[in-house]
This record gives sequence, C-alpha cells and structure tokens, in this order.
Amino acid sequence: MRASRAGYVDGRHFTEFVDEVRNLKASANHTEAEMLLLFLIDATESAPPPAPWYYEQLAIIYRKDERLADEAAILKRFLSHNSSSQTTIERSSYVPAGGLEIINVSILYLRLRNYSGSRKRVGHS
Repeated sequence: MRASRAGYVDGRHFTEFVDEVRNLKASANHTEAEMLLLFLIDATESAPPPAPWYYEQLAIIYRKDERLADEAAILKRFLSHNSSSQTTIERSSYVPAGGLEIINVSILYLRLRNYSGSRKRVGHS
C-alpha cells in the first residue's frame, strides 16, 4: 500500500476503505486492520483535518489486544493534529484496569468524541 496523493491510498480515497476496515475487525484480523488503518491515518493527515474515525478504530483494536500504550499513542497522535479539540471532563465511567493511564486514555477518547461531533461519553449508551 502506498499513498498516491493527499487523502488517497493505492488510488482510492481513504473513505472508500470503511467496509474493509469493518470486515477486518469483524474477522478479528487485527494485524492487517492495524496496517491498513495506519496507512489510512497517514492519508487522512495529508488531507486536513484528519478524520477521527480511523484513529478511534485503531485505538479500539489496541484496547482489545491490551496494547494500552499504543492505544494512548494513537489518540494522542489525533489530538496533536487537532489542538483545538478541548473538552472538560466531569468524570469517567470507565473501570480502570490499568490505573491512571487508562483514565488518561478515557479522557483522550472523550476529546476525540467531542471533536467528531458526538455528545456520547465513552462507556455510555
């Protein structure tokens, strides 16, 4: 896979890969999904503003694979491209299995959700 121009991977716009990402995740093919999502994240960063969905999907994969440092890193990467995405955190409904780092990741998720226009808090239906 390679970026052919801003916002494109292998000649396809990054938005054309949504079903492929969903299928890879559904089949628990996390390695391939991770590789694809990293290419797509690069593509979305080359056509600002970056689309939050791709970061969130990769963060979910990292969470399922218990790769908490990677999960935090990809969310921080998103925020580094969106310095205007600020929110106040009232409380996290997240059960911290890994201590403070998990709480910090929850805060990053809340900022990501706030940026993408969702008012839904992490862990709530």
